[in-house]
Amino acid sequence: MSEPAQSTSFGGPPESQAASLSVLIPTYNEADWIERNLTCLSAAIERADWVNSEVIVINDGSTDGTSQILGGIRLPLNLRVLNQTNQGFLVARIAGLQWATGDYVLFLDARIQLEPNALKFIRDQSRDHPERQVWNGHVEISRESNFYARFWHAVTRIAWRRYLTDPQLTSYTAADFDYYPKGGGCFFTPRSILLNAYSTYDAPQRVTDDELIRRISERLPIFLSPDFGCTYQYGRDSFRAFLKHAFARGIHVPDDFLNKTSRYFWPLVAFLLLSPLAIVVTFVRPIILIAVPLIWAVAAAAGLKLGIAAKDAAAFGLLSPAFAIAYGAGIWKGFFLLAKVRFRRSNWPKT
Repeated sequence: MSEPAQSTSFGGPPESQAASLSVLIPTYNEADWIERNLTCLSAAIERADWVNSEVIVINDGSTDGTSQILGGIRLPLNLRVLNQTNQGFLVARIAGLQWATGDYVLFLDARIQLEPNALKFIRDQSRDHPERQVWNGHVEISRESNFYARFWHAVTRIAWRRYLTDPQLTSYTAADFDYYPKGGGCFFTPRSILLNAYSTYDAPQRVTDDELIRRISERLPIFLSPDFGCTYQYGRDSFRAFLKHAFARGIHVPDDFLNKTSRYFWPLVAFLLLSPLAIVVTFVRPIILIAVPLIWAVAAAAGLKLGIAAKDAAAFGLLSPAFAIAYGAGIWKGFFLLAKVRFRRSNWPKT
């Protein structure tokens, strides 16, 4: 495990004891989770004694009863609810940021449940180590009784095993960005740093989590610790929902990794070159589909070899072929969307 990197601050917050906090929670049809999210958040804010705090929930056009639940929340929170038509969580997050007043900002997904001491740890770190300004949450996926959550747990353990094999306080920068977990589901930073990063984009409302955090990591280290912990409720409990989610995740891959600074650049290029050939071969010689059980077995064995629990490795093995198809289709859609955007930019009139 690497030692935490050192950093110098730029435009940082005031002293942590006087600093204020804005928690931004974009939500869309999260009636099953939002109250639990806010209950855990309330406990964490109270444990941290973060009196000068505000919670902004951006209700992104929910239709499932989320609005009614938010209207009935009775928790000791300085809670504001912003209602907007459905425009996606990235747009919702930017809308919340425009209303935020805190010195610090915590991005929090509606399905994330903070550990009771998470914010106390962050506040203590801000006081004792002011150079440690930017934090990504240590996320555990709740996977009991959810076969699909077990698959994603296995994926994260494999992709980010450098940290998750032995989680402890560490940090990463742009140089080793792709080896560590990150995401806007639980992300803490001084608001000035966040605004500085967003200001470098022409369309900040379209900036993915990886893009934003990568940009920040070019200037400051991103810190991780199990003490800044939370639990993610995957919530998708059907094969159709799993495939839909895999497809949606694939769409963002070209935006995040189709650049030569990423360790996934050449694997992604190889996928784009070889996947059409694989489709043609499968169509011409469908008999090769009998190899699917072998793929299941190899994937499960690989998971076990990398230290994944047996139930998680089994889910990883069985779902890998279906995931590969849905995720790959998403990658291709994302590639065409990215190509379209870049083509338009290349044809903008010169000024």
